[in-house]
Amino acid sequence: MSTKPVPIYGKSDNGKGYTIYFDINTKKAYRGNHKEINSAKYWIVFFAFLVLMRGLAEVSFADSWFVKLLLIIIGVPISILIGRIVQKKVYCRIAGDIFIRLHAGRLSDPG
Repeated sequence: MSTKPVPIYGKSDNGKGYTIYFDINTKKAYRGNHKEINSAKYWIVFFAFLVLMRGLAEVSFADSWFVKLLLIIIGVPISILIGRIVQKKVYCRIAGDIFIRLHAGRLSDPG
């Protein structure tokens, strides 16, 4: 049975970022580089979503519990599916093994 690597550290500087993952089975650490996001595409999707949400605010759903339950049963899986697709396309790609080195340093006495 294989498990997914566990994210243990993430850093983002000026749009360039990475996440360090640890694989419990192999005891190896991996670095995943974040992908750059096309800002034009981001803003187009953001405003389309905003228009959609404001349009749905105008809609009056029936007081039927069945209609509300049906909307939840359909909406939750769609939301999860969209979230997984966006995460896979945008978040990061594992670049390969990294080696963690511990540096022995001395503490200097300021006195």
